[in-house]
Formats: sequence, C-alpha cells, structure tokens
Amino acid sequence: MKKARTVTAVLCVAAAAIISLCVNSAGGFALAFLVESTSDIFRKCGIALLASSAFLIAGTVIACFKKVWVPLVLNVIGTACYIYTVSGIYSIPNTLRPKTDTEPLAERHLLTVTVTVLLFALTVFNYLDEKNVSKRNEKRRLKAERLARKLSDDEKII
Repeated sequence: MKKARTVTAVLCVAAAAIISLCVNSAGGFALAFLVESTSDIFRKCGIALLASSAFLIAGTVIACFKKVWVPLVLNVIGTACYIYTVSGIYSIPNTLRPKTDTEPLAERHLLTVTVTVLLFALTVFNYLDEKNVSKRNEKRRLKAERLARKLSDDEKII
C-alpha cells in the first residue's frame, strides 16, 4: 500500500508539473492575454484554465502531506475549471474560428484528465492510510465514550 501511494504521488507530482504547470498555464496565459478575438470566450477560457492549473497544483501539494478532504475539493474545482475551458473551446462557432483550429486546441487540454485521476487516486490512498484510519477510529471511540458515559448526580437530561 505504501509503495502504491508513493508511486501514485510521484506520478501525480510529475503530471501536475508537466501538464498543469507547463501546458495548461501556458495555454491559459495565451488564451487569456494573447489571442485577439471579437468574442470574450477566449479570455474566459484562459482564465478558467489558469484557475484549473492553480487548483490542481495546490491539491497535489496538499495531497502529498496525506490530507484527504481539501485535495478532493480542490480536485473537483480544478476539474470543473478545465472542463469549462474544453467545452468553451468546443462551443466556439465555426464562423469565429474554424474547427480545424479549435479542436486540436481543446484536445491538448484533455490531458488534464490524467492529473485529475492521479490526484483522486492519491486522495484515496491518503484516506486509506494507517494513520488516517487510526485517527478516525480514535475519534469514533471518543465520541462513543462521551455519549455512553453515566451522568453525575448534578446533571439532568433536559
């Protein structure tokens, strides 16, 4: 289990560095600030792609510290941002840009699915980690003890 988590963590960091940091950040910057168009869709897609990169990289960094819920939320937000970008690029009318230009552009950013899947797998490994399982079990035990304790003489149930 530890080896699988380590391999997943290394792959996740590598994928986030290559895909999110390099490909998506460069593409987001180009879409947001370099592409001139009469439509504002490129700027919105570029900003969403930059946000996706930021959320996925932050989720990967936090997941490396064996956290569970924060990376999961960041993964969902980052995934939603790049899905918005890809669907926005696919929805650009053929009169504005030919489909031969926009389809390869959108397909380049579909690689981000790799980061999403690896980050989700890393989060699952973190959830199943022995320390996290023992912490959850200890919390349950303390709650059960607190609920099952006997009342003292000066306490009443209202």
